[in-house]
Amino acid sequence: MITDIEKNTLRIHADYDVNASITVKSRLEISYYDEHVGFPEKGYLLFQDFNYHPLKSPFSFATRFAVFNTDSYNTRIYAYETEVLYAYSIVGLSGQGTRAYLLLTWSPYRWLDIWARVSNTWYSSTEEVGSGDNTFPGNTRSDAKLQVRLKW
Repeated sequence: MITDIEKNTLRIHADYDVNASITVKSRLEISYYDEHVGFPEKGYLLFQDFNYHPLKSPFSFATRFAVFNTDSYNTRIYAYETEVLYAYSIVGLSGQGTRAYLLLTWSPYRWLDIWARVSNTWYSSTEEVGSGDNTFPGNTRSDAKLQVRLKW
């Protein structure tokens, strides 16, 4: 059976350099999904980024706080996140909850770089996270990464 499905997204994004060291990013994304059988599904993602990279300082950080609310997995919204060196993270958010991450970068010497990242997603209306073999009890999902680079 062939079904007509309509999926639309609207994204409003603002990126502002406060000065040479501070960047602020804001985004509102809205998702709409309709199979023309029942009620259409919708969702939104709202996040705020704050990045601090001072000139001539060995320390910097990037952080985000996000709020999301979608009717189902059909209206999930993907968002790129700042990561440790050579890694990338594109998370798909569905359901209802909040997400935050903090990435710290420290380069105390010319030959040493350290990245540390923690992130957490809090779901407000579920008793377990994930599906199948990737199911965890509780309503949070966290991860942490530490990366060290030695240069010679």
